[in-house]
Formats: sequence, C-alpha cells, structure tokens
Amino acid sequence: MTVYIQNPPLILVRSVETFVKVVPSPVIVRLTEGAQSRVTRGWGQSLILDPGQMFVSIYNSLIQMMKIIRSTYDRSVLYRERPTGLPTPSSEESSEEDDENKDSMLEEPDLGGCFGKGPGMINVTESYVNWNTTVFRRSNVTYEMILKLEMSDRDPSWGGLQIVLLEHIPPIISVECQTEKLCYPNDPIGQRINPVRVGLIGLCKEGCDTELLYEWQVFGVDAEGNETHTLLKQESATEKKMALSEDFFKEYYPTYGDFIAKLIAENEYGLRGESDLFLHINQPPEGGNCTIVPENGRSLIDIFSVSCLGWADPEGKEIEYFAYWTIHNDTGALIYLSAGPDPEATLVLPYGLFELGVDIKDKEGLWQE
Repeated sequence: MTVYIQNPPLILVRSVETFVKVVPSPVIVRLTEGAQSRVTRGWGQSLILDPGQMFVSIYNSLIQMMKIIRSTYDRSVLYRERPTGLPTPSSEESSEEDDENKDSMLEEPDLGGCFGKGPGMINVTESYVNWNTTVFRRSNVTYEMILKLEMSDRDPSWGGLQIVLLEHIPPIISVECQTEKLCYPNDPIGQRINPVRVGLIGLCKEGCDTELLYEWQVFGVDAEGNETHTLLKQESATEKKMALSEDFFKEYYPTYGDFIAKLIAENEYGLRGESDLFLHINQPPEGGNCTIVPENGRSLIDIFSVSCLGWADPEGKEIEYFAYWTIHNDTGALIYLSAGPDPEATLVLPYGLFELGVDIKDKEGLWQE
C-alpha cells in the first residue's frame, strides 16, 4: 500500500554534546596477595613482595623498613648464628662462598632496622622482591615494611606489612576473602568490608605436606588502634574457612570499627604459622537530609520533586546513586521510581497507602536508607 502525503512533515535534526573528564584514580598499595597485614616466616624461608601485580604501571617505588621493638632475641653476638632446629646448609651453598663472606658476616652493633643499620630507606626500587629471610638481622623479631609508591600523575600512596620472623620453619599461610567482590582494598593496609556476611579463607602456601590444625581468631580494634580480647574463636582439623555473620556485626559493630582476623595453622610437629588480615568496616553516607515538594498531592497526576542534599561518604568516596522507592503498607510490594547519581528527582507517586524512601549508596556497596 502506498500513501501519498500532500504536505510532508519537516525533518527536524537535534544534536546533543557532552564530554568525559578522565582523572587519575588513587592507588592503593598491596604488598601481598590478599592484602594481608601480618604474616609469619621462619629463618631461611622466602618473603615475596609483589605490589607490581596490583597495578597497571609502577614507577619509582621505594621501600622503607624499620624494626618494631618486640624482640625476645635481643643480645649482641660476634658472628651471625644459625638458629637452632634448622637443617644444615644445602649442597648448593658453596663453602667457597662461605669463606668469601665470612668477613661480611661479622656483626656490627645493632642500630635497629631490618639489617642492623638503623631504620630508614633502603635502595630498592623494584616492584617485585623475593628475599630469603636470612637477609634480616635476626629471628624472633617483628619487622615492619613500608612501601611508598610514587607515580608521575597522582599523589604518592603508602602500604605496610608486618613480618614475624621465627627461628623455626612454620607453614606459610595467608588469609583472604572468599569472594573478592565483597572486599575492597583499604588504604593503607588490609581490606574494607561492609557489615554483612563476609567469608574468609586460609590458604597454605608452603610447608603443607603434613596434616594441619587450623584455628581462627577475630579481634576488635578500638578507637586508639589497640587490639582487644578475642571476640570469636574457631578451631578445626580441616576447616580453612570462616564466616563473619550479620549477627556478629550487630553485636560488635559499631563498638569496633575495625577487626583483625587471625589464622593459625599448626603442623604435627607443633610449629605454628600465622597470618592476619586487617578488616576496616566501610562507613555509610551521612550528614544530609531529604525533602519532598509539595507535601500533599494527587497520585498518578501530580509531580513531586524530591531531593537528598548534603550527603557525603565519611571516607571520601563519591556517592554512586540515589534510588527512590515506595513499599506498599498492605502488600509489601516494592517499586523503584528513580535511580541515578543525581540527588534530585521528579516522581509520580502511585495510589494507595505506602512508604516513600531512598537508598543512598556509596562506591563500595554500603547504603544509608
């Protein structure tokens, strides 16, 4: 069928322009897989720091080190001593090398730091480091490593890790989130989580050839940064997983805004490896208020203007969206009317008796209702 139009309509053309501004995002330093805050190593085991895998490009990274004074092995000796209970050097360790390095093994006065030279910067700029723990000054000391990451197009970032160096050789374990999407890297250490159910898992990396007994402990961290007594304890011969339930957070949050999850793995010889994961609780948006104009009107006809102004994430993140909704008082039916980054919206309200609300959600999935 053909239809002829005497006066064809005018063709209207409309164009809209916009722009996108790309700004450098902040960089969060993670020295180890899973963003652990404290790990245990034995004398002669390896320590791998690999922040380079966490970023697209890294330039001019700088590692600083210092020793925390928690030493139970605090005496000066003439020669570096091999801790008791360790195997003799392997055949790969040349006796000629030992003779050549004998003079360098003479102990100087312990000035602190990882190597006895005093705390401060060391000349390491690589994004990947694999050290044998014998490079450290001595065992039975807790060391702290701080990495400063400098990039040309953004502000410097910092990250830290504590190393508990033991005489014996324990299993090497790590604590990580079971579901990565439920955990966000926290600056400067650990993971940021929302106070909902969060699953943790322990992974054995080395020394796993014997049966291990696992023990989970969870500590609260007070406002001064001090660890409290154990809030949760779980022992199992096989269970490598633990979940922090919603009931746990209802009981201890917001009394404690941070937690430390510790996993201890003990082998059949009684040697214990430990790993800690610092957990910071994400804070919901706060500080604003919401209004609706007019306060009275007709359903399905009148247009209502709503606005939620002054809301901000206390941790400096942007608000991701404002989602306006209604829930019917009788049926419980939930209807979302508008959602987006704009704090203001125009709504046409449905008929009936219902509650009008808004979810104000931050970038890391926590919302204020």
